[in-house]
Amino acid sequence: MNDQSATQNIDPVTRHQMAIQIAAADERKPSVTIIEMLEATLSQDACVSDISLWDRRYAFGLNDSDALSTDKINFSLKRVHAGAPGDQKILTYRLFPELDDSEFDRVDGYYVPSIQRVKVTYCGPNRSRSPQGA
Repeated sequence: MNDQSATQNIDPVTRHQMAIQIAAADERKPSVTIIEMLEATLSQDACVSDISLWDRRYAFGLNDSDALSTDKINFSLKRVHAGAPGDQKILTYRLFPELDDSEFDRVDGYYVPSIQRVKVTYCGPNRSRSPQGA
């Protein structure tokens, strides 16, 4: 049995968990230089503007085969609360679930370094907000 057929016999949840463990053991991270270029571009986006007002997370993701992919850098930004400084973390691999139940703005997307393309996939509140004055 070859390696490919061996992994196809593993249920998808287990295969995904294995991929996360392998990715977590991989020390490859997006380079600081690439993240600086990405942040300069994000600062020009009307949704982001002042990058220092955001907690920023950057990491390589998984491709369709659940293998670590360095072709695309995922980003997740969370607007910090008034008066708090934003921070930057460059991670080896991470899904970006938000466990904070307070209301905040967020920006999600990805960057493809080879073609210098930034794609914002979401820009807005983490949950619906009540209309002003309600």
